[in-house]
Amino acid sequence: MSLRIKSDKNLRLARDLCKRTGEYFSAGVNRAYYAVYQRAKLFRLKQERMDAKKIGHKEIINDMVRYAKKNLEPADLPVMNKFSVLKKLREKSDYESTVISKNELHDACLQAERLVSLIEDKCLKAIENRENQ
Repeated sequence: MSLRIKSDKNLRLARDLCKRTGEYFSAGVNRAYYAVYQRAKLFRLKQERMDAKKIGHKEIINDMVRYAKKNLEPADLPVMNKFSVLKKLREKSDYESTVISKNELHDACLQAERLVSLIEDKCLKAIENRENQ
């Protein structure tokens, strides 16, 4: 299954989990983060044609932010900067004993939707357009 399809499925699952009770909110944050991570990883792979197993989370996030600073409009930077915020919330939901609220999950889903759209529409399309020329 492609990273794009996985990303889309994870984003849908995160939205669905937002409609459930609190016991699912941590899982929803996890899925929202991975929707963005998978889309960003796809971008990195297309950009450099690297083996997916050699790329870590921190490297993916840092590369996306660097790319955004160099290639995207200034208005897009605050959206891209939410990637690391989303990662911190995912770590909180996965590794800490704190409870994730419905509002936190809702915000995570909104940020994930914005990030996936930004990566798809402004980053991946730029590479795919170059490949098709």
